[in-house]
Amino acid sequence: MLTTVLVVSIIFCIRPELNTVSKAQFKKHWVPLIVLALLYTISICTSNASLSELSLPVTYMIMFATPVPTLVLSYYLERKTYVYSVTCLVVLQVIAAVVAVPNTGYVASSYGVFLALCSVVTAAAKPVLAGILMHDRNETGLTPLALVWYYTLIGMFCMLLIFLVSSERSYMYIQLASSAWRSSVAIVFGSLLASAYNILMFYLTMYTSALTNTVLGNVKQVIVILITYCIVEVGDFAMVNVVGILAAFVLSCAYGYVLAAGSGWSWRSEEGLPTTGVGSKASENTPLTEEAPKDTCSWW
Repeated sequence: MLTTVLVVSIIFCIRPELNTVSKAQFKKHWVPLIVLALLYTISICTSNASLSELSLPVTYMIMFATPVPTLVLSYYLERKTYVYSVTCLVVLQVIAAVVAVPNTGYVASSYGVFLALCSVVTAAAKPVLAGILMHDRNETGLTPLALVWYYTLIGMFCMLLIFLVSSERSYMYIQLASSAWRSSVAIVFGSLLASAYNILMFYLTMYTSALTNTVLGNVKQVIVILITYCIVEVGDFAMVNVVGILAAFVLSCAYGYVLAAGSGWSWRSEEGLPTTGVGSKASENTPLTEEAPKDTCSWW
């Protein structure tokens, strides 16, 4: 988180015109910005904590459900209505991704499942809230870079408090002391990758949608499964897993095709009817701009 703040600050120094951060802006939008940071922090903490309570297959299966709450939250908060084909493709992709997970032993506790579900819900809510905040970015100045700067800065202090009260930090000291050089390189390199990931994900949400963000997240996780179970050789693929992997990729491509056709979703007015302008002909190639009705996403 600290690295992300530093990277974005350097970008602001190199390109001052991109710096829209201000005290007045934070004072006006501090509530959703803090909520966004808390969603980010809770998502990371609960996800990491659940790993000690769940086996890898169970963890993957629960995390693959993220697009479903994203779809629901997008409907109620962003006031987006998706056509039935998109909804069906999302549900089918989730099922296919679950089937793609090899069975190397199912170990789970109720506490671990609870933590994983918390991670899923917060991970689903984060891009939805980010999409709402970026909807009127030309007026508010809440661009992807500004949001990344705010929520990683706030999240950094939240995570620091958790770190200070956690007994697990003693293991970090042992690891750093035993292999300081390797650990330092891993932390720096991982932090730089995380910074790029944070920035790219917010731009992805701006130019597509929160739902596409989480659908592509499942594609990423399926690729991770391929790497984990093939290269690391922690398990073997059954035929049903191969079918699940292929189906997940095919359904993801079909999802993208439907949205690229230009009729995948529409904004709803306060009366619940499709709007004009962006309207029912909107596609995810249409960025969230000021042309959309300003009363559809103004939650703060």
